[in-house]
Amino acid sequence: MTFDFINAVIHLLYENPDIFITTLFSSTPTFFRMREWLNNQKIEFNWLNHIKEEDLPLLTGRNEVIQIEALLHIDIQGELDAFIAKNRLETHYLLFLNKGYDETSIQNIQKKHKGLIFYSTEEFDEDRYMFSNPAQILMQALFNADKWPGILKLNSDDTSFIPLTSIQDIEPIIFKHKTNEEKQDDTFFIHLSDLHLGSKKHNLGANALKRDLDNLYTLLPKNNQLKILITGDLMNSPNRKNMYLASGFMNDLKKSYKADLTFILGNHDVIVHGLNLLRVQKAKVVAYLLGENIKVLEKEKIILIKINSAYEGNLARGKVGTLQLQEIDEELSAISDLDSYQLMVMIHHHVFPINKADFLKKKWNEKKVVGKIVETSKELVDSEVLIEWLEKRHVQYILHGHKHIPYFRKHNKFYVVSCGSSCGYLKESKMKYLSYNVLKYDNLTHKMKVCLICYEAANSNEGRRIEVHLFK
Repeated sequence: MTFDFINAVIHLLYENPDIFITTLFSSTPTFFRMREWLNNQKIEFNWLNHIKEEDLPLLTGRNEVIQIEALLHIDIQGELDAFIAKNRLETHYLLFLNKGYDETSIQNIQKKHKGLIFYSTEEFDEDRYMFSNPAQILMQALFNADKWPGILKLNSDDTSFIPLTSIQDIEPIIFKHKTNEEKQDDTFFIHLSDLHLGSKKHNLGANALKRDLDNLYTLLPKNNQLKILITGDLMNSPNRKNMYLASGFMNDLKKSYKADLTFILGNHDVIVHGLNLLRVQKAKVVAYLLGENIKVLEKEKIILIKINSAYEGNLARGKVGTLQLQEIDEELSAISDLDSYQLMVMIHHHVFPINKADFLKKKWNEKKVVGKIVETSKELVDSEVLIEWLEKRHVQYILHGHKHIPYFRKHNKFYVVSCGSSCGYLKESKMKYLSYNVLKYDNLTHKMKVCLICYEAANSNEGRRIEVHLFK
């Protein structure tokens, strides 16, 4: 809850003041907790003290200052503007700390620093955390969640994240501008899936996705080339128009972000309207889109294994087949120093069962026996054979799509990352989200470090959710 309050104040200062009002009046208990927290942070608004408990039923759920002013007949915007004018040009710090840090020491630092110093000791729950409507300026901290505890330096011109080795580092960082020098060489991957281009709804979703990725790209470090991975279902159905539509969209991504892009096929890319009957059509699509079985990323020492689980399957079910695995083995055998590379698999169909995030709305049939039957029709036919093959080759990372459900889990030795529909929408009770994943890879250790599952609202004004996961 503390982070939500911090995020609301940062929105007020830099981005979307309505988030401050929305958070404050989300519920009666939240109002009183946040008002107390603001007072403890020495952030005082006179208008807050005029609000009584009997006023709150009328105010709960409001998200605009003008609405609150009209109901209470008091000046709110004037005080908020004065707070913003006073603090926007100052440098502020947000401390991401583990539990056990001496809060008294931090409070003494707060008294000495001219700007604001916030701190949060909220811990990851099983190495994950969900952030609602995080301010863009906070993304540098989320990208570096593997380096927590740390300090995010905030001002209108410069945002940077500094790892902490001990609490004694806090004062030198804030007052002497010391930085903990740390060699860092990261590559970022954007994982997309299930674009389904060709349907009117998904074509509109592609425009929304592009706007979100434009914003994201401005925040990503530019020291290494961005990598984009698409795990199938580029099109809603494989016809000439949709093939050119998908090709044009991918070329736009490569050009806009100077990115290296890799894709595989999904069942919708090779099956016409759900029926695997037109072999000629399938052959045309495969010839047009399908490339190599493996792709080497030399800078990152990664080999992407592109498994086509759609070619031998029928309807929504997928199958890999032993012949394809043998072909991949032949290509891998040609690499003399194979042990020095990290192997990463891209596949369309899910290898392990997956579930929706708790906040997402479940369809009626997902709760019934019929739902289990439907799910069986979407499973990978030869998943056990594939798992054994992956284990023998010491694959650690599996990326897939197909079910339109974002997902991050460790299954035995594998990290499994599923992407939702990046141009379609997942439903919550009140909102609809498109989704994509952002992965941070450490080129020094050849390991994935952080996975952000990004849920972007269909209406950009409705906000976003970001789920942060750590690779251990």
